Amino acid sequence: LDLLEKEQTLEVAVKGADLAIWDVDISTNKVKVNDRWCEMLGYNLTNNTTEIDFFSSIIHPEDYPLARADFEKLMVGGNQQIDMVLRMKTADGSYKKVLDRGRVFSFDENGRPSRLIGTLLDVTETLELQEQLQQSLDEKVILLSEIHHRVKNNLAIITGLLHLKSQEQQNEDISEVLISVGNRINSIAGVHELLYNSESFADITFDRYVETLVERISHTLDDYSVQSNLDIDKDMLININQAIPLGLLLNELVTNSFKYAFGHQDNPQINFSLHQKNGVFVGEYSDNGPGIPHKFFEQANTLGFTLIKALFSQLEADVKHDKERVYPLKFRFASAQQGSHSNIKT
Repeated sequence: LDLLEKEQTLEVAVKGADLAIWDVDISTNKVKVNDRWCEMLGYNLTNNTTEIDFFSSIIHPEDYPLARADFEKLMVGGNQQIDMVLRMKTADGSYKKVLDRGRVFSFDENGRPSRLIGTLLDVTETLELQEQLQQSLDEKVILLSEIHHRVKNNLAIITGLLHLKSQEQQNEDISEVLISVGNRINSIAGVHELLYNSESFADITFDRYVETLVERISHTLDDYSVQSNLDIDKDMLININQAIPLGLLLNELVTNSFKYAFGHQDNPQINFSLHQKNGVFVGEYSDNGPGIPHKFFEQANTLGFTLIKALFSQLEADVKHDKERVYPLKFRFASAQQGSHSNIKT
């Protein structure tokens, strides 16, 4: 009774898993299959029995060499199981993709496999769906890449026009405003450039971004005397919705240092560090100039400081600074965890 119950349980499990079963007797060259095997491939076999040669003949010609190589390895003891996806011809001439798994069940007196038992699972629809999903994903990746490419190019055109206009201006104040706006656009363009050249459209490698940002500001302001001391976790990834406001924030801080901090400084330096620990970014910015009057930072009565405070707010950052000269300016904010559509407020 116990054996009968086990057989019934096994039969129910096999049917529930929708498995076709094959049983190869190498000594007699016979293959026995269950009803599901016949139903899956559409063949009407006498007593559900066929020859090994027939079994081999319905394997797709392109897949047969792989199946044959695995079988030969099994016969010489190279392995004791089969696990592969094959295309097998059905009775109507079409092919189905099946997951073929089997093991050696018994050996002859010479230790060679004499009987193999295994299963087939129809994975045609599953694999076709995977292919469709992959094709759809590839198309979306190409589309996103094209969008980022176009955005980057359009931003470059705008900054180029602003640069030309700034050179045409006789009024230095207007020229300075145009340059500042161009730098802010460049900080956004830098994010898109990294996205365009990366494998992810949600995160950018921030250490490379900051290095490029400082170099661009130096080039725009024609000042290469400032030493930048950057301490950023290598290959740190930051979500795009945080990278853009953080990039704009750095643009304002670095530009402010270049323009106002080093009037009488022999060895001008800016210092920026950013580290991530336990899902929190911890940053610090300073320069070796005289600092910023506390009231300027708190009252934010200029566009630059208004932007800085607004960007800290967008990052939902906790900000601390020296009460006398503001620097060093320390801040921390939680890492976004929701991809390119993170919950960062705008």
